[in-house]
Amino acid sequence: MRRGCWRKSANTKHLWDICRESKPAYLIQGAEDLQSTWFDGVNVVGVTAGSSTPDYVIDEVEERIATF
Repeated sequence: MRRGCWRKSANTKHLWDICRESKPAYLIQGAEDLQSTWFDGVNVVGVTAGSSTPDYVIDEVEERIATF
């Protein structure tokens, strides 16, 4: 997977800032950044991404989350 710079995107960071005000939130660049311990005892997961995040990255993250 090609790593991108969407973590530096102002849009992506703003979405992360909003989310982390009320729930645990993690700013990642791709599925390989996910840690299984983040999902211990979690029943519902939300995924959001800035407009510069490629669809394939979001798909890979969703697929990886489903394995936890």
